[in-house]
This record gives sequence, structure tokens and C-alpha cells, in this order.
Amino acid sequence: AQAARRPLTPSALVPRSGMGSGSSVAVAGAVRNCSPDVLEEVISNLSYDSCDRLLKALDIDGNHLGVVPVPAAVSPASMLTTFWRKKLGQDDASHIPMVKPADLGIVSRTTKKFQGKGGHDPWFGPTAFTVFGERWTLDDFLGAGAFGQSYLATHEPTGHRYVLKFLSRDNDRELQFLQQAPFQVFQHPNVISYVGIIAHIGQSCSSWDPARNIVVMEAVPNGELFDLITAEGTPMTDGTMRRLVHDIINGMAELCKHGITHRDLKPDNLLIDENGQVVIIDLGCANLIQWLQQEVDMSASPDRTPQLKTQDSSKFMREQTSAIGTDLYHAPEHGQKTYDSERADVFTTGILIFLLKQPIPPFHPYFGGLKVLTDEGASASWWAQKEFAQFSGADQLKALINCLWSKDPEKRPSFETLQAAMRADPEAAAGGPSGFWTQFASVGHTCMVKL
Repeated sequence: AQAARRPLTPSALVPRSGMGSGSSVAVAGAVRNCSPDVLEEVISNLSYDSCDRLLKALDIDGNHLGVVPVPAAVSPASMLTTFWRKKLGQDDASHIPMVKPADLGIVSRTTKKFQGKGGHDPWFGPTAFTVFGERWTLDDFLGAGAFGQSYLATHEPTGHRYVLKFLSRDNDRELQFLQQAPFQVFQHPNVISYVGIIAHIGQSCSSWDPARNIVVMEAVPNGELFDLITAEGTPMTDGTMRRLVHDIINGMAELCKHGITHRDLKPDNLLIDENGQVVIIDLGCANLIQWLQQEVDMSASPDRTPQLKTQDSSKFMREQTSAIGTDLYHAPEHGQKTYDSERADVFTTGILIFLLKQPIPPFHPYFGGLKVLTDEGASASWWAQKEFAQFSGADQLKALINCLWSKDPEKRPSFETLQAAMRADPEAAAGGPSGFWTQFASVGHTCMVKL
């Protein structure tokens, strides 16, 4: 990983094996000016308890924490994943680790449940439990979907917070997707970081009923893009819009590079992290491109790791055979037996860009629905409606959105094309307000001329 200089904190020192307090003092001097490679070796020999001891040793020695080089890619979630893999004896880092129910234990639980939200009654209340002997607490109920509930939890040895999604089905589609997906994609800054799966917890006891599996992912602290779009006050600046759109496109390009389409993009599934970056979440509707898929009978072999085909081994196919997602964000081809799900995600990205500028659902029946679209997007008269006043004079932005809204999916750019356009314009890279619109308008023009 590319080296960076950042403060030495307990979250950066998530360890993988035990070490005594005396050893923490002994390594303190070596940590201060060590190289990233040496620091990584130090980290590999620390227990969770040793994190605090090492920091105390640094303070006792009179040297303030300051800055110490650490690998830029190291995060509490990725280090915890590494720790779980070591406990499981898993050398394969290409897939999400699967924790067995025997490694999960309950310490204590109250009879009182958390307060419900959105009309959903929580399955659980405050709970203390262990994973590989390490203590966790279930702190709050976040929400529920058709086949699961999400809770905020704390990993007590580090104090880091995670979201635990409890799935009620043994062979949940999201579970199967996560087992098949290449783990590397979840390390991208614009894609949610998963730690692991605690699988088939209903086989050993009924303490977690009705849950059958637990998906552990990093908590993203600053709310949804939906909240930012609907917030009252000063309209979003072009610079902020550009940065948010860049994050969405970068995250989606990474997913597509690994053969994944989202199929339920919407502001509710885009979170803002502590650095102000967009993080794509909720891959429950996601689909692996067929050249990455090999069907596995999950009920017959629940612990089997799916084997992925290479792109060269079969034709690159993006079609899918089911209509999934949220109505307000559907592409015109949604509902057909087969359609290009990446290009449908591109269409939805156009809706997201529209909402960042004007927080009104563009294809509400009041505005004519999807019937207003042609292969060139929406007409000038449609854009001229008084409800879309924010777009007055924003011709380049409308050209970009129209390109993404082509009724013909083949005339929409791919996420790879959009990402390449972002890299190609020096003015946009430097943060110039006009660069964003210029570069994407050129993508739209190229798209129309070529196709």
C-alpha cells in the first residue's frame, strides 16, 4: 500500500496475535520512526489490549504521538477481517470470511427490545456477545427490510462501530452474492467495507431467532445522500455536486470492473463518510455479471467457497433476468425479461445528478413519466418547466443528464467511459467549477455522435 503519514491511534493498531505489556513498552521506541513495512510487522504482533499499552508507553517516554507512517490502506474493518481470517485458518483473501456459529456467543441480553423505527418492531434489545472471544455490544436498532434487520454495534476492544445486518433466510440472495463477490471490491473508498459473515447461526441455538445469518460491515457516520438532497438552505454548489458525482461514478466503475451491477441505486443507498465521500451501500439487489458466476448449491454445501471464472473464459454478459429496484429510479427498460443492468444503473445515476441540482423526482407522472424520453434524453420543452428552475442556463449539465437518459441503453456511456472522462480533463481534476460540466458535456456529445 502507498505509505501515508497519519496519527498513530488504537484504530490503526488493530492486531492479530497476543503480546505482553512489557513488549508494548519495548516496541514503543521502534514505532516512532519506523518504515511502513516495519510498522506492519509490529502491528502483526500486537493483541487488541496491547494497542492502549503501546500508546501509553509512547506517552510515558515523553514523546507525543505526532505522526507515524502507516500503510494508507489499513483500516479497522480490513484489519478485523484479517484477524478473523487468521482465527479461521483461512489463507484465501479473495472472498469474505465465513465465521461459524460456534465462534459466536451471548454474554448478556435484556428482555426489553430497542425502540421500533419505520413501523418495524426490532427482534433484539441491548445485547453483549462475543466473536472469537472478543466482546461486542448491540447498541441500537437502525431499520428493517423485507428479509432482515440492521443494528449498530460496537467492537469493544477497539471502540470501532459497525453495522450488523441480521438476515432471516438461510439462503438469502444477499448472502449468496457476498459469498460469490470478489472481496477486493469492498476495499474501495466509495464502496461499503464488509468485515465478514457469521453464517447459519440458527443451527446451534435459538438465541438469535428469527435471524439465520449476520453480515458485519463498517458503520458510515454522516447519514444518507437523501438527507443532503432534501436539506433546506443554500443550494448545493457546483463544486460539491461534482465531487459527489465523481464519488458515485468511481464507486460504480469499481463495482462494474469486478462484474457487479447494483440495481437499486438511490439516495437512501448512498452514505456520506467522515471524509465527506460517498459510500455505496445495500448490495442486496446486486447482481454478478454472468462471466463471474458459478452456481453453487448453498443448502447442500453452505461452507463451500464459490469459484469465480475469469473474464476470458466466457462471453461478457451484463443481462439479468429479474426486475429489481425502486420505482422512482427505474430505467425505461426495467421489467423486460433481460436488460443491461449496468446501463440501467447509468440511467439511475442521471436521476441522482438531477436530484442534486433540483430535489424533485424527474419522472413523476406529473412531469410525464418515462414517456417523455427519446434516444436524446428529455426535450428542451420538458427541461423548461417552471419546476426545474435550477437548471436554467445549465446547458452542459442538461447535456450530461440527457446522455445518461437515452431511451436506448446502448447509447448511454458505461461507468468506465464516465470515469475515463473524469480523468482526462485537467481543469476538472484541479477542481475548476466549469471543468465538471465541460468534461461531461463532451462525453455526452461523443456518445451522441458515435451512436
